[in-house]
Amino acid sequence: MTFEEKKNLLGEMPHLLQGAKIGQLNMFVESGANVVYQENAAPQAIPASAYTDEVVGKAILALNGDKKPLCEKQLFLGIIKVLSAKCGWSSKWATSCERINGLAAAARFEVKCDYNNVKGPSALKFASVRYEEWGDYKPTQTEREVFNKNKALAVLFEEELDRQALASR
Repeated sequence: MTFEEKKNLLGEMPHLLQGAKIGQLNMFVESGANVVYQENAAPQAIPASAYTDEVVGKAILALNGDKKPLCEKQLFLGIIKVLSAKCGWSSKWATSCERINGLAAAARFEVKCDYNNVKGPSALKFASVRYEEWGDYKPTQTEREVFNKNKALAVLFEEELDRQALASR
């Protein structure tokens, strides 16, 4: 995803993303809705084995809460897509929710993964599209809002996963 694509995608959620670092993009919200973007150095390559359950739990915990990006149960769809694509987790919604809720950090999640809340958006077309193809996906009018929220959260989660994996080395 290019710098401009990230900037455009994240422009929809500035109130949830204050201070977020996303790949090569840092986002800062200044006085109200003024958003400032900066480019950073390229991210480091991280082996899949570095994404342990502890790393995954810490990454979810960092984004989880009422005033944080992972503030709605249906946004776990984006988390599950990333876990499947990047970490080799099951792409089955119920199986992944169970595993997420079984993480040691899950006891501290304000927003829990609930299959019943993921089931609704999982019926939308974008949910069946491979995560690697989300960058080029054009959502329909009826799925646009849910897709954009999940896509923005997935980008944040990928970045947080990498940050946690690097910190645990």
